Amino acid sequence: MVGIGTSDVNLDKYRHTFCSLLGKDEDSWGLSYTGLLHHKGDKTNFSSRFGQGSIIGVHLDTWHGTLTFFKNRKCIGVAATKLQNKKFYPMVCSTAAKSSMKVIRSCASCTSLQYLCCYRLRQLLPDYVDTLEVLPLPPGLKQVLHNKLGWVLSMNYSTSKPSSSSSSGSDSDSSCGSDA
Repeated sequence: MVGIGTSDVNLDKYRHTFCSLLGKDEDSWGLSYTGLLHHKGDKTNFSSRFGQGSIIGVHLDTWHGTLTFFKNRKCIGVAATKLQNKKFYPMVCSTAAKSSMKVIRSCASCTSLQYLCCYRLRQLLPDYVDTLEVLPLPPGLKQVLHNKLGWVLSMNYSTSKPSSSSSSGSDSDSSCGSDA
């Protein structure tokens, strides 16, 4: 299970219990390999199952207050909103023996006009693996964008309009296409 939580998550409460820790309380959100989103003790169908070899992305946008999940670099939905003004930490947990998870990329970026422009470009060019390859930009600008915001330009967003409910999603959820 992967997700986020605040420092208020009680890590000792379930120490002797065989259960998924994330999402048991109001201070954490977790996406299980079963595709269920856990929060406040509730489970919601969010995506299809995933397993070994899957790449699960977690994008916490504290400016807009959204938590978005990705599966194999494709947006699967906005899991939570109204997350501004709280400090969150990345969290993982597992109840399976001999399981492992690896962090591929971790970064923090302030919301800026440059970020918002790259975010919008990614939404407008969703079929391209590398947005920078198809844009007619000067080489120096491409290098700067690759170094500073390459992760934004490599995310895969849907181009559909956002759905009316952004508290949960699915693999084909259009809430990932919302304007930044």
